[in-house]
Amino acid sequence: MNKWVSQNKIIALALYNMICWTPFILLSLTIEMRLITWIAFGIFIFLISLLFVSSTDRYVMNKAVKQMNEQCDPYILLENAEQQLQRVKSKSYEKLLLINKAVALRDIGQFDEVFSILSSMNIDQYSTTLPLTKIVYYNNLVDILIIRGDFFQAKIWHAKMMQMINDMKVKEKQKHQLTEISTLNQAELLLADNQLDEAENLINKLSEQITNRQRISKCMLLAKLYIKRNMPNDAKQYLQFVIDYGNRLYDVIQAKELLDTLSGGIEKSG
Repeated sequence: MNKWVSQNKIIALALYNMICWTPFILLSLTIEMRLITWIAFGIFIFLISLLFVSSTDRYVMNKAVKQMNEQCDPYILLENAEQQLQRVKSKSYEKLLLINKAVALRDIGQFDEVFSILSSMNIDQYSTTLPLTKIVYYNNLVDILIIRGDFFQAKIWHAKMMQMINDMKVKEKQKHQLTEISTLNQAELLLADNQLDEAENLINKLSEQITNRQRISKCMLLAKLYIKRNMPNDAKQYLQFVIDYGNRLYDVIQAKELLDTLSGGIEKSG
């Protein structure tokens, strides 16, 4: 229902007004209404219906993000982001849609397109862009820089994101939740520097309430960690988890490739 409203705003707005006006008109047949009452009711209903219709885009997008995180299916998010980008009016909301599109493309392995989208965005262009949106942007920029092997730039943007989180005037619990968003990238940077114990400690500090998508990333990190420690059997367990539960994520392809490499190496050594 919400998705239909999101895609057919004008029709939905007209239907919503019609439904609200019907009982009022019927009531006016029995009770005399002053002109000011009609005007006030009309303005009220229009504003309420406009607010309702306008909010459906974000509701649908948030639902798509949640589905992606739970089902590990980036195509759901990509479809919704592309649909809304075709009709978006708000420039700040457009930024969020582009970030979500980049997230989906990243999870299907379209890394060059992800980098093109994120590197061309001026996240500070509009004052209406929420701080949380900027944090999500920086986190995804760090992620794609890591994938491209540009660890120097990744560390710079990661530091900027952490400074932004520290400067936010929010409760410590909320600040901890925001910090946890960056944990996977921070652990990846530690792995790149061969700080294996520090990376493992950081990964193990992740809460149990992480999403399925984050759990897949966690397992990939642990697999890489054990590969670096020359412990292939431990790594294989985590890679198998990614394959079994990663659904349509590109991580599954990467896990299969790593697992094949490890299996081949073990066979040769045996």
